Order: sequence, then structure tokens, then C-alpha cells
Amino acid sequence: MTYPMRAIKASEFDAFRQAVERGFGNHARPEDGEFTRENFFEFDRSLAAFDGTQIVGTAIALSFRVTVPGAGPQPTGAVTMVTVQPTHRRRGILTEMMRMQLQDIRERGEATASLWASESIIYRRFGYGMATLSERWSIERTRAGFAPPITDTGRMRVASPDEFKEAVPAIHDRAVARRPGMMPRTESMWAVRLRDPEHWRGGASALFFALHSTGPVDDGYVMYRIRRDWRDGIPNSTIVIVELAGANPDVDAVLFNYCCNIDLTTTVESWNRPVDDAIWWRLADPRRLARSPRDGLWLRIVDTPKALSARRYSAEGRIVVAVQDEFVGLAGGRFEVEGGPDGATCRKTTRKADITLGPTELASLYLGAVSARSLADAGRIVENSAGAIDRTDLMFDWRPAAWCSQDF
Repeated sequence: MTYPMRAIKASEFDAFRQAVERGFGNHARPEDGEFTRENFFEFDRSLAAFDGTQIVGTAIALSFRVTVPGAGPQPTGAVTMVTVQPTHRRRGILTEMMRMQLQDIRERGEATASLWASESIIYRRFGYGMATLSERWSIERTRAGFAPPITDTGRMRVASPDEFKEAVPAIHDRAVARRPGMMPRTESMWAVRLRDPEHWRGGASALFFALHSTGPVDDGYVMYRIRRDWRDGIPNSTIVIVELAGANPDVDAVLFNYCCNIDLTTTVESWNRPVDDAIWWRLADPRRLARSPRDGLWLRIVDTPKALSARRYSAEGRIVVAVQDEFVGLAGGRFEVEGGPDGATCRKTTRKADITLGPTELASLYLGAVSARSLADAGRIVENSAGAIDRTDLMFDWRPAAWCSQDF
């Protein structure tokens, strides 16, 4: 049996949202649907699978940008709301939606698709690869001292929602420029990020906001919640950092230190920090910081020459890569990449390939999240010419490490 697939009409939006929420084990809330429709839903980038008049599969893409090494933000199709109804599993619906969506992203001129995976086992078979890594942090507040102690020539202040909303876009833009994987935010994206309905809070408080300034310039912010716990009349609450961003690592440390000095709390948590965050190296007792690594943003290359020409490379070099794309074939072929810190070119070639890999591995290399050596040792890249893996690492390596603070 086949299931027709197409973009939805405006009159089908409510049914689409109900299918999405049902797929994630929720009941649709009218206020959430209205907010989604007004702020970021792109009808021409929606995709629904139908069984008669019933929507049995869903996916959308959003017109986002992702920062690539050395070259700033580049367009990406940000994939989200991907579901198949429990009545229609294992019928090829997801596979066909992924095929159609990736082809559409390529036709729109975007070199990559991107997503946050609800389950990490799903997307590798469609050519997506882990492109950024993140860490979940937890530390007892009394064990979070810094050595040497933090000295701050700036100023921290608690901010109202309106003051925060006005200040944060410029600060975030500076943070975006620091790392591959970061995504600049439009006004609509900020509206989504700052929305704070009670059912998003996980039993914690509404958002608190704090800003840091150096002189007259705001250069850091933190959004956090407090999960209250007063067992036996003793304060045992937790600071839950939702997002923390500074213009430089010193401001990051000041913001984290602020969170670690809020009274009536015992623990500080953050669900998403960079794997190379310098804060860990500033702690007097770093063993006390519990760090749990996990995948972050996933990418899928759909136009290899465009993607590899868009980024910069840490060292001058040339490498020929053979990409074996068994799903849709959009990234497949043999390509010569030549580039360095000042620019790059990538074109199809008939030359012998130095390395052979799939689009999943290419996506993981793209932002510098993992070394070619690690992937080769895992049996996921084949070295065809002596020294090719080392040359690939010299070119593709990038610091600071790729990280994405924008989930979707």
C-alpha cells in the first residue's frame, strides 16, 4: 500500500499538529499550535503522509543557518516534527518522507540538512551523522569553587523579561561567531526560545534572567530555572541552566560562577555545554563536576561540493574523497577538496580517492566534531593512500569544538 505525501494546506494544520503531538506521546494544546503557526511554521516546507484523509506521517523543515568553520552561518534545512503514527509503523513511510525531504532541501540550494534526534539510532541510515557533541553537567554548589577565584571587572544584574529580550540578540550573535555548529536566531526564533509555558518547565520555576556587562556593553546572559526542594525544612533546590552564553570564555566563567552562588540551592545543572568548555579547567575540584557526553546536532550533506567549498580548513591541503551515498545519492561521488584558512574549492574528479566514506562520516567530519583517525579506527573511513587520514585531520580539524545551543 502506498501513502500519498505532500505539503499540508492551512486547513489541515490542526490535524497535522495533533498527529505530531500524538507521535511524541502528547496531547495537542491549541495555544501551542497557534504559537507554532504564527512564529515558525513554513507550510511549503511541511510534509504529511496520508491514509485516506488521515495524516499518518509528519515532517517539516525550517529555513535556519548553521555556522561552519571559518566562514560564518550557511543555510541549512532544519528538520523537525518527524513522526509516524503507531498504527502505521514499519510501512516505509519514514523512509519515503526522508527521501522527499532531502531532495527538496537540495533543490532549495541548501547544502545540508540538520536535526536533533529524538532517538540516536534512527537517522544514520538516512545519511545523517553526529556533527556536534555536548555534555550534561551537574555539580554540588559548595564544590564549585574556582582556582584562582573568579575576578570580574564587569557587572551582573537580574533582568526583567523585556530587558532581557532586548539585550540578548546582540550577545548571542557574538557567541554564534565563536563556534561551528551555532545557529543565529531570527526574531521568531527568539520568540520560541523565550516562550515559557508551564508544561515546558518539568516541575521547575518560570525562567529567571541575568545579564553581564563590561562597561556599557552587555556581553553575557544566562537563563535558568529553580527546581524547588525543601525536604524537612532544609533548602535543597537545584539551579537548572537553560542557556548560558558569553562573548568570551571569561564571561562564560563569570556567568557559571553566578549560578553557583545563588542561595538556598545545593546543585547546579546544565543539559547542554560544549565538550571543550574551559569552565571545567577553572574549577578547584574538577572531579566534582559530573559530565555526561551525548550527541548534539546531526547533519546530512546533500550537496558535497557546495558544503565542502563553504567552510575553511585549518591547514592548506588537498584530499580526494569518495562518498558512497546509498540513500538518495545526493552526496555521492568522487570529489577533490583543496583549501586552507583563506578559502576552499571542491569539485568532482576522476582522480583516485585518498579516502572512502559515507555521508554519515562526512557529516561528522564537516564541523570538526570528530577526527578522521577516530572514524578510521572505528572502521568507518577507508584509507586508500598512505597518510591520507592524517592529511584529512590536518585540514578538517577546527577549534573551538563544534557545539550547538539551539535545539528544535
